Amino acid sequence: MKTLTSWAIVVPTVAWVTFREIIRDKILYNILVVSVLLLGLGFLASKMTFVRPDRIVLDFGVSAVGISSVAIAILIGAAMVNRELERRTIFLALSRPISRFQFIAGKFLGLIYVLVLNWVLICSTFLLILLLTNGDTSANFHPTLFSALLLLLCQSVMMGGVAILISTFSTTSLSAVLSIGIFLIGTNISQIHVISSKVRGIGSHLLDTVSFIIPNLEYFNIGTKVTYGIPVTSAFLLTGVAYAAVVSVLTILIAGVFIHQREV
Repeated sequence: MKTLTSWAIVVPTVAWVTFREIIRDKILYNILVVSVLLLGLGFLASKMTFVRPDRIVLDFGVSAVGISSVAIAILIGAAMVNRELERRTIFLALSRPISRFQFIAGKFLGLIYVLVLNWVLICSTFLLILLLTNGDTSANFHPTLFSALLLLLCQSVMMGGVAILISTFSTTSLSAVLSIGIFLIGTNISQIHVISSKVRGIGSHLLDTVSFIIPNLEYFNIGTKVTYGIPVTSAFLLTGVAYAAVVSVLTILIAGVFIHQREV
């Protein structure tokens, strides 16, 4: 009971401090500005067509939410641990009754706060532009759209965990590059399986191993179903949310083990 109480106090405290630090970071505002500009570009593009301009806004909007969320998750998550080491603030934190696992968990929770805030701001802007483009809310504001936005949030949370994990044993720049690589590979897992089926020998086993280790981001990709309003089953949605939760927990647990092995 005492341990649970300690976690309930320490982790949210570290998360709140982390959230405030990230909010003061210029990178968050830069990504937000780029995302809003991308949404504005989609709105302008919709004015240049006479055939379903709302579909263009939908495509641009979903892309902006996904790019913004993943960019923040990777860029901030990759620098989170190393920044604490460079500033030597981690020594001050660990000198208090805070374990390394609690420190990493608090950092991750703080990143989730930021991702949720960014998600709410970008989604609100996106939905407002979509409403201005076409006032027919029944045609555009369908459950598939909100399912897609929710899955994009889950994807960004999971990629944040991956970036933090890599940052525990790598530099900031290399962590960002590796995280981006994992993201690109994870969105094409099915293509890797296709290539693996056509390759023989050790190449096939290597591709199968990569597809098993790399998180499958296709669980969060609804694709053209958003554009055409094709319903998404609750099973698919729950699978994506559960998958993100499991992978996120695993990455933070492993990150806690790695940071525990470092001479901090």
